[in-house]
Amino acid sequence: MLGLGSGAFMATTMQYRWLLVPAGIIGIIAGFVLYVRECRRCSALACQMAGSRVTLGLLIVAGLVVTAAIALDRFPEFTSDLLAHVMSSDAPHTGHDTGGNAMKR
Repeated sequence: MLGLGSGAFMATTMQYRWLLVPAGIIGIIAGFVLYVRECRRCSALACQMAGSRVTLGLLIVAGLVVTAAIALDRFPEFTSDLLAHVMSSDAPHTGHDTGGNAMKR
């Protein structure tokens, strides 16, 4: 059920990527600006900023996700090559017979 819902959500939001990607970029930039502003305020007041490492880590992860989304959207041939490499049959054998043939004993 989760897979079907996620696929439908992605299919619906893909047509709005022209709006969602810039909104993500603006959101990440605003997050970093507010983080730096709060750090400066806390250092001026000689107080300790709560959760600064967690916040910075989450901002960095969000920035990497948005960067990856932009790269995969702007370079579709790279995306298709990457998916073909990941899904290739040259991958190590996992012990599962996906070809529909029964394993011989």
